[in-house]
Amino acid sequence: SACHARVRRLEKEGYITGYRATLKPELLGRPLTVFALVTLERHGRQGQKAFEAHLKSLPEVSECFELSGQWAYLIRFVAKDIESYQTLTEGLIDNPNLGVAQVVSHVAMRTVQPFQGIPL
Repeated sequence: SACHARVRRLEKEGYITGYRATLKPELLGRPLTVFALVTLERHGRQGQKAFEAHLKSLPEVSECFELSGQWAYLIRFVAKDIESYQTLTEGLIDNPNLGVAQVVSHVAMRTVQPFQGIPL
């Protein structure tokens, strides 16, 4: 159909990068959402690569953004409870290979507006 051809063209041109199901974290045993702002001790590309590779290995990281300004990263963690999140952040800070200088955490109390996609 014409619609199917249009979708395939958008996929081929890179506008559509994938499809996903939206899952309920509470039912998956990860009801806690924490947004963490992170700074690194070293600002070189090598330190960033090591830190980013480590984050990609953590299933609790649902999103990560490199930032401009005071903070190097904004990370969205989903965890089963505050104790498991604390263990996770202590592992980041205590690992000398990652060069984490500071982690400031903000616990999400509730979701007011979930991600709805990019406005067209």
